[in-house]
Amino acid sequence: MIKKKVASEINISIKREMEEKQMNYKNVATEVLAKVGGKANVKEVTHCVTRLRFNLADIKKVDEESIKKINGVMGSINKGGQFQVIIGNEVGNVYNELIKLGDFSKDSSKNENTENQSIGNRIMDVITGSFAPLIPAIAGAGMLKVILTLITTYNLIPQDSSTLKLLTVMADAVFYFLPFFVAYTSAIKMKTNPFFAMMIAGVLVHPNFAALSKDGVQYVDFFGIPVRLAMYANGVVPVLLGVWFMSYVEKFAEKVSPNLLKIFLKPLIVIVITMPVVLIVLGPLGTYIGDYFILLIQFIYAKAGWLGVGISAATYPLLVLTGMHNGMIGIIIMMFATMHFDPILVPSALAANIAQAGAAFAVGLKTKNRNVRGVAFSGTISALVGITEPAMYGIHLKFKKPFYAVMLGGGIAGCLCGILGVKAYAFVNPALISLPIFIGQEPYSLVYTVLVALAAFVIPFILTLMFGFKDEVEENNNVEVIDTASKKNIGKAPENIASPLDGEVKDLYQVNDEVFSQELAGKGVAIVPSNNQVISPVNGKVSMLFPTKHAIGVTSDSGVELLIHIGIDTVKLGGRFFETFVKVGDEVKKGDLLVKFDKEAIEKEGYDLTTMFTVSNTADYSDVLPTKTGEVKSGEEIINII
Repeated sequence: MIKKKVASEINISIKREMEEKQMNYKNVATEVLAKVGGKANVKEVTHCVTRLRFNLADIKKVDEESIKKINGVMGSINKGGQFQVIIGNEVGNVYNELIKLGDFSKDSSKNENTENQSIGNRIMDVITGSFAPLIPAIAGAGMLKVILTLITTYNLIPQDSSTLKLLTVMADAVFYFLPFFVAYTSAIKMKTNPFFAMMIAGVLVHPNFAALSKDGVQYVDFFGIPVRLAMYANGVVPVLLGVWFMSYVEKFAEKVSPNLLKIFLKPLIVIVITMPVVLIVLGPLGTYIGDYFILLIQFIYAKAGWLGVGISAATYPLLVLTGMHNGMIGIIIMMFATMHFDPILVPSALAANIAQAGAAFAVGLKTKNRNVRGVAFSGTISALVGITEPAMYGIHLKFKKPFYAVMLGGGIAGCLCGILGVKAYAFVNPALISLPIFIGQEPYSLVYTVLVALAAFVIPFILTLMFGFKDEVEENNNVEVIDTASKKNIGKAPENIASPLDGEVKDLYQVNDEVFSQELAGKGVAIVPSNNQVISPVNGKVSMLFPTKHAIGVTSDSGVELLIHIGIDTVKLGGRFFETFVKVGDEVKKGDLLVKFDKEAIEKEGYDLTTMFTVSNTADYSDVLPTKTGEVKSGEEIINII
């Protein structure tokens, strides 16, 4: 029964969240655009799996705090000269609405503002920008490798089948021709000609170049200069270095080529200067960098394998937080090219991703806030399929303690990865659906991987319950926090609450204000008023009174915290048409007059006077139940608290 209730809550929360997001794509895009400085401030906008990525003319025009408060935005990052807005799984839909609002297409004549970046940030920005666009293609090919692993492991298709061979070609193509993909994306990032860049890749992977190394030949000469022969098919560092050098050569060629001859002279200059430098210097240098990095990985794994994987898993969320995890793709590919497996980065990412799901699930079960529950449960599912930003930005960073549980629990699971010798044999974002990439020749390799996944989920789940977190009940711009680690439901006696005014009772979900319709300000009812005065619904004390007089809080003698919010957006009236008869701290009796308002004048101004009447400390009780629908008189009981 309990399992069914939890499953039902998860389904309802996810469905509701999806419906709400579906309606708000345009609103989110419009608000984000306004808060990043408007169309004139946007030079370019792209998106990855979960984030809008802005290149802006003036970063100082961004109102970052306001952006974080936009419904549908999980957070923001200003990293490496790029302003990123975290949306989550629906980023593609928001992006589609955003590009309708302005022409944000790539313009190579616009230079990114990088002069204030450190050299390290510039390098990381280029690496990340070069690999991030490749993630969908690499992920698709990786998943096909997962399917092929299952097919070959269980002999679903004969090994000599042409079907299996063709599927293998499909899965390997993006990795074999990776230099071409990296050449293109890095050229776009460095604002140089992508087709010149692809020529570099073409030279490095040309079969005749590879054929020069037959019979063990390691060097050939180019006009008497030795050229080291290397296998560049899976390399990415040589291409990145080559495109970087070429970007300067192209500027030089553009400058010295007469307009009349530019159509052939410019590319000729680029080729005859760039290609020899790449073959003689940058290609071998990139190969050495890759080789020594692999030796470093092998050394770390040999000397402290389990600890290295644990540290990598514990810090992986920080890489995702900064976007630097995309820069690891090149390293992973180099490992597969030389070692044919990855014993550290992909296994640690598996532990970290599943840890995000475990902590989010604990928050979803523990929270009393329905909106938080919906984000937590949907973030759990996203993390289990490898997309962790919704859980991380929507839950863990927001409440902080779950983030610590993720790092600690993921680190422990990562250590278990190293102890059991879990290795990845294909590259795809690790998640439950991609566990077959860890199937190897070692006995029980899949069993060990499943054990790691279970540990990665259960340990952060338990740690989150132990650490607790501060649950939120939002009330417009005020937030009440409840520490789930120490504060429990008080279990007060049932109590009946009277209506504060005459009118027609409606369900809160019908209110055209998301703060109340989503019960972020607590459970309760809405009342369409038929009179013009608000009375105290209980014996108690005035605990809050907005300066604009449109909202008032009363705390009953038994501790029920009540909010009476008169109208929607009536805060904009600035107190006009409202008159108060109490002040904060006043003792009141049930039926005492609190506020009067000019109903006709407010409606004439175009405002909806639907009044929200909620229990702010809903989480302190088992439930808050409306007891009446339709017409009601002030003083009649309309809410039962149990």
